[in-house]
Amino acid sequence: MNLLTSNFQKSVIFSKLPRFESVVYKGELKPKIQHFEVLREGETIHLIVEVLIRKEEGFVWKSFFDLMSHALKIAEAGMQGFFGFDLISLDFSQGINHFHPNELAQLIVNHSRKLALGDEVLIQYGSIFGLLKKRIQEQWGKIDFHSPVEICTRGPEQFDLEVKRLIRESEGLSGSRIIIIQDLSTDPIFKFGAEEQTARLRELLAKLASHVFDIYVIQKDNLVELRAQFGIIGQD
Repeated sequence: MNLLTSNFQKSVIFSKLPRFESVVYKGELKPKIQHFEVLREGETIHLIVEVLIRKEEGFVWKSFFDLMSHALKIAEAGMQGFFGFDLISLDFSQGINHFHPNELAQLIVNHSRKLALGDEVLIQYGSIFGLLKKRIQEQWGKIDFHSPVEICTRGPEQFDLEVKRLIRESEGLSGSRIIIIQDLSTDPIFKFGAEEQTARLRELLAKLASHVFDIYVIQKDNLVELRAQFGIIGQD
């Protein structure tokens, strides 16, 4: 399913990246690590996404997660079948005051009634994008909910370890890769110039100079390509 046939190009991550010809969601590469396949100039590229929020701001994500879970529980009462719902893009930087669980629930129910077994559909509610897939036909309704957000328990100075982990977890994929970390924190985890964090990142990125994949950090309205930020360019 090419997600660009819908409004997914307007999602918080893909609206900031260069334009792709197609975007296909492949599922979780590992728990909390999303895997997309994108097509750019005829080349298929693996796009790996991790969504982080500071531990100190975890309560914001918990509030949002509770609202999402409540909406899905309401939706289950009006559905028939076992469904999967993968939250594949979100942005609550504008707050969650405009999130109404009943509205999202009704939207999900309406889409669920059009799905045959094995079908999936992209659902948009504000800045929220999720994939709803019908797995089993039943008389009752149940939704298996997967969200991508990871509460970052490491200190900001260890941000290099998150970058290193994503690279390591995606090493088994053949072909080109793009690594993306979306930071939902109001107080950003990545801060170029923070002495210890910057030194550790520069050391890691220098070791990766022979690799050609891009590493992006997305914060609110800001997009940073890490190696360009540090003046380190990959070589073929």
